[in-house]
Amino acid sequence: AAAFVTVPLLAFLATIFFLFAYSTKFNERFKGFCFPLMDFIRCVIASIIFFIISIMAVSKYPDGSSKAAGVMSTFTSAKYKK
Repeated sequence: AAAFVTVPLLAFLATIFFLFAYSTKFNERFKGFCFPLMDFIRCVIASIIFFIISIMAVSKYPDGSSKAAGVMSTFTSAKYKK
């Protein structure tokens, strides 16, 4: 169950980093990186990982609450994309 908590935590920390970079104009120091593209890629990767974890939750745990959580995670990962 640690993976089910770790991935949202890492996605949250990445979001906080991008928010910090935009608010302090830290992203302007790095001219080679396209920060909006990096933020979009972060969102897509997080959505894919959330989808994989939702499939793992449905297949690994047979109880009803895990299946409901897997279904809701699938809907959330489909909605998570920008």
